[in-house]
Amino acid sequence: MGHDHSHTHGITATGQHRKRLVAVLVITLAVVLVQVVGAVLSGSLSLLADAGHMLSDAAGVTIALLAAWIAGRPASDQRTYGYQRAEVLAALANALILIVISVVIFTEAIRRIGSAPEVSTDIMLFAAILGAVANVVSLLILHGAHHESLNVRGAYLEVLGDLLARSPLLPPPW
Repeated sequence: MGHDHSHTHGITATGQHRKRLVAVLVITLAVVLVQVVGAVLSGSLSLLADAGHMLSDAAGVTIALLAAWIAGRPASDQRTYGYQRAEVLAALANALILIVISVVIFTEAIRRIGSAPEVSTDIMLFAAILGAVANVVSLLILHGAHHESLNVRGAYLEVLGDLLARSPLLPPPW
């Protein structure tokens, strides 16, 4: 005889898509590494800023994964609603990370006023294209799950925003 209850047993929607989030995290961290090396070799603050942004994306995915793990824990006498609010606190942590990265980029930009270094555009272009390819792959990985979880949808929209910001068809944000 059939039954109609879910077999997720306390696993949140985000938790059901951990493998997708882990794959996106690995891709993003690889791009961060390439972009940091590219920024150092090319002297590009723009590439360093993008690496910082990608690092914040990686931190966001990591926090979402941790929040999903915590939120999946069962309720107890002390926590009658379980640990579901962990995902909300994860959003706060992501906002703080973005603020710190913004301050670092702003400080470096101020330091460079009046002494613009020469930038090796071939290295910078390669790393930027790699970032765009990584965004497309990450979008494809998250595509099926972004309707089921607010955290996965947030990651999907962040990656989509990154991809659109890189698009040569759109004017630059500055």
